[in-house]
Amino acid sequence: MSNLSSRANQFWWQPRRLLIVAVLLLTCNLALTQATSSDYTNDLPSVERVKAEIKGSDETDSLARQAAVFTYMQVYIYRIMYNRNARGTYTPGEQRAVTTYSQAAYQISQDYAKTHKPAETRRLNACTGSTRWTASSTKTGRSG
Repeated sequence: MSNLSSRANQFWWQPRRLLIVAVLLLTCNLALTQATSSDYTNDLPSVERVKAEIKGSDETDSLARQAAVFTYMQVYIYRIMYNRNARGTYTPGEQRAVTTYSQAAYQISQDYAKTHKPAETRRLNACTGSTRWTASSTKTGRSG
C-alpha cells in the first residue's frame, strides 16, 4: 500500500504536472471571480426604454404605469440587496440605478403637475398607486 502511495505522490509532485494543476486552478478562480463581480444593474432597463415601451390607454395611464415600473424597480433592487446581506448597503451600481429610477418617477409626477389641474394630478397619483397594488397583488396572489 505504501508503494502505491509513494507512486501517487511522485506523480503529482513532478514540476510539470504541478505547474499545470496550478495554472488550471488559477484560471478557474479568475473565471469565477469575473462571473460573480459582474454588475446585474447593467442589464436593467434604462429610463428611456421604460418610457418608450410602457404605454397605457391614454397619457395619464401611460405615465402612471411608467412611474409604477420605476417604483417597482427600486423595490426589486432593494430585495436583491437585502437577500445578499440584510444589514448591507447598495453596491455603487445599485445606488446609481435606485437614484435614477427614483428621479424618473419624481420627474414624471412633477412634470405632470405643471401641465395639469390638481384633480388630474390626483388621478395620476391614484392610478400610480393602483398600478403598484395590481402589480404587487398579482405576485402575492391577493386580489386588489
